[in-house]
Amino acid sequence: MSIFDIMVRYPISSMWVLGILSILLIVGGGLYGTRRIRYYKALMRDYLIEQKRYRIATELTNDVLFEYNMVNDVIEFSDKYEGLYGRKPKFEHYAKDKVALKHIYEEDRDQFIYFFQQLNKGEEFIEAEFRLLNANNEFEWCHAKGKTIFDHQGRPLRVIGKIVNIDTQKKTIDSLKNRADRDPLTNALNKSVTKDSINEVTIASRASKDKHALFVVDIDDFKSINDHYGHMQGDKVLSSVVSKINRIFRSTDIIGRIGGDEFVILMKHINTIEEIKKKAQILQDELNSNNSAETDHPQITASIGISIYPRDGGNYDELFVKADKALYDAKDNGKKNYMIYEP
Repeated sequence: MSIFDIMVRYPISSMWVLGILSILLIVGGGLYGTRRIRYYKALMRDYLIEQKRYRIATELTNDVLFEYNMVNDVIEFSDKYEGLYGRKPKFEHYAKDKVALKHIYEEDRDQFIYFFQQLNKGEEFIEAEFRLLNANNEFEWCHAKGKTIFDHQGRPLRVIGKIVNIDTQKKTIDSLKNRADRDPLTNALNKSVTKDSINEVTIASRASKDKHALFVVDIDDFKSINDHYGHMQGDKVLSSVVSKINRIFRSTDIIGRIGGDEFVILMKHINTIEEIKKKAQILQDELNSNNSAETDHPQITASIGISIYPRDGGNYDELFVKADKALYDAKDNGKKNYMIYEP
């Protein structure tokens, strides 16, 4: 077994390696003569070159290398860690350190805990993505991966790995996904994402017994607006409608554009019919009025149909059919009002 095999199988510090090589030089000189001395000198020179290459490589990247000692529960990061994340690069009792967990974005902590559980189980290769607090007190996306080193009996000893900053890539992907999920004109969710999002809520609500209300909103006589004022003005009206809906409903509610002038809103977690009526009236009043900032817009009115989960259906399609029927009942009753579906 070569000295390099020993270093890989039994990780030890650089000073220990140099010490071992120095001893070999002394002992080798006495036992084997000049040829052995030259061999160990070459070995030491190669090792120092490798150490220099390794150091330069780490300096040329923002990646943070780490070594985790499973036996002692100690993790040590490369020097860049302190500059990038504002914390000392060595932690003892890391897997049990609740302070360290505070540096992880709250929604990602379960993923981070699972990552360390896998480390301690001795998985050969592990990786995870989570948001880590940086030196500017901002969370940024990181990709951590590591490879386990085992002893000669196959027991896990350490993990050597690195943390790569993927914040820019992650945000770019999220931005592209957001653009793909949304209507480009109004920034409301598109039809397919709206349907999927509402179905996810209804599935999750089967156990919790939560109630929700589905609003279907249709601008009255929208075709005449396009015909008389032009499509550019019609686009402004559509954008204005979504802006008003966003102001009235919560950020956790689902708002989507499902057709030319038709919108869907899932008002989550309702308790009474009165809540729905109050919200519908506020929406109705807002849509049927033009504020001072929108005086160049044509006067519009809207009709609204509403169904209730789970009373009127267990998924998007079932709820939409009932809300759509209520919508047309509202139009048949003179438009410019709302109707709640009656079984």
